[in-house]
Amino acid sequence: MSGPDPEALRAEALRWLSRVEDDLEMVAAGVERGRLRPAAFHVQQAAEKLLKALLVLAGAAVPKTHDLDRLIRLAGADSALPASAADQLAALTSWVTIGRYPEPEEDIAPTAEEIAEALGLPRRREDLVRARLTGG
Repeated sequence: MSGPDPEALRAEALRWLSRVEDDLEMVAAGVERGRLRPAAFHVQQAAEKLLKALLVLAGAAVPKTHDLDRLIRLAGADSALPASAADQLAALTSWVTIGRYPEPEEDIAPTAEEIAEALGLPRRREDLVRARLTGG
């Protein structure tokens, strides 16, 4: 009995990466327009979809969850995430609600600087996923 088809896994991972690019474009547009809550939401979404692409490449099931810590744990050693990067990514889980739900406090949105710093996390993970797709 053989495992999952590597080409099918690669194609599915590429579909996830396409969605990552969509989210990263939305981050840039949100920051440019001063819409920081939606921009923060899309940073979290980009990180989530990258982790799901890693799960796909590992042949693992992809759960419907926004919990980045859970996704990191599921990816395990296959994620090749240093502990510090995993902790930083997991902290973005709370950003999933920032752009979606009104909150009583108006100052909960990350700053443009925090968004720019956080944006580096999915960008670096995207490089890792692309390297795996090309066998690097």
